[in-house]
Amino acid sequence: MKVFVYYSLKREPGDKQLWDFIKENAKKVNFALLSNVNILELPKQSLDIPEELFAFSIKSCEEGVSKPDLKIYEKCQEKARTIPSHILFIDDVRENLIVPEIMGWNT
Repeated sequence: MKVFVYYSLKREPGDKQLWDFIKENAKKVNFALLSNVNILELPKQSLDIPEELFAFSIKSCEEGVSKPDLKIYEKCQEKARTIPSHILFIDDVRENLIVPEIMGWNT
């Protein structure tokens, strides 16, 4: 199963548990990063996120489209090279889960 993780630059209470899970399972699970990071936040995010834990990352500022636009999820699914039901998508904004659910992703 592919797991797409939203990363917020805000430090939320659950972040440490999520990052610990990713670090512990990175060799067993294909994690990917889908972030609505803007160009000003990108340098900080690059320092905060160990990208070697992810099979790939998609950043809205590089793609010119952001969540919840269908195009960014299609790009993510294309890179994942898997069927929608094999994708688990985690996000902290309910609005960003609607399109993936319609596409058949697990949220």
